[in-house]
Amino acid sequence: MGDDFRIYFVKPVKNGQNNGTLVEAFEALDKAEYNLKPEWITSQECLHADGKGKQAYIFDPFEGEAFNHIKKCGYR
Repeated sequence: MGDDFRIYFVKPVKNGQNNGTLVEAFEALDKAEYNLKPEWITSQECLHADGKGKQAYIFDPFEGEAFNHIKKCGYR
């Protein structure tokens, strides 16, 4: 994948702790041979997404204001 594609893992709001499966997925992508370079971001940062660019957002759970905003912007 090109350098312009970004994968964001959204930190869960509840308890401020990451789900174990979410962490495992992040680590797997981080170690992958595809040079993906995933990043952790907050739900608040998601609200600044504008629907431009090539990004994927990983949420767990699939709910909340940030998730709805990302969905509305047309991201996956």
